[in-house]
Amino acid sequence: PMVEPVRLCIASNLRVFGVEEKPPQSTTAEYIEMQCVRHCGHAYNGHPRNLLSDDEHALYRSRHNVDFDFGEHGCMVFKLTQATGHRVYLPKAVLIRNGFGVQAVKRLVISVGESMQDDTAWHKYQEIVLENDGVKYQQCMLVGVDWKVCKNMKQQFMKLQLLQNYGECRGRQCRFKMHSFQLYGLEF
Repeated sequence: PMVEPVRLCIASNLRVFGVEEKPPQSTTAEYIEMQCVRHCGHAYNGHPRNLLSDDEHALYRSRHNVDFDFGEHGCMVFKLTQATGHRVYLPKAVLIRNGFGVQAVKRLVISVGESMQDDTAWHKYQEIVLENDGVKYQQCMLVGVDWKVCKNMKQQFMKLQLLQNYGECRGRQCRFKMHSFQLYGLEF
């Protein structure tokens, strides 16, 4: 008579593995290259791309106070140039060299997003308060966005919103000045 085959599971043929979902870990973060892809204006020769320059005299100068609407903030968007579907980063910190005096940036918010077309798809990090010091670099940790959000992005953008300066309010003066903005993180 015909007998149905019996399925045997032999332990030596069985391979089991698990995929652990955890953020990348390292004691050092790498510099992440960016390029300015959108901004809300600048004055004189103070283009936002100057924030990414190695030139210590380079300077970002926002539009004049009179050119801002009530409640409007300075804003610029940077594309992480190496972030593609194959290389995705977990932003961990920024290194900022602020301006000085009343035009220095006091408060700012940094956000990460996958598309600069959709203004609702930005994920904000905690607000950062900067010192009024145009000489030293200030390291600020990026806190407040779940690492899984970044891991699933096909491309990455960082939005920098300048919320408040140290008191400049004269109409024909630039509202914000800043020297340098550098991003550091870990590759997934």
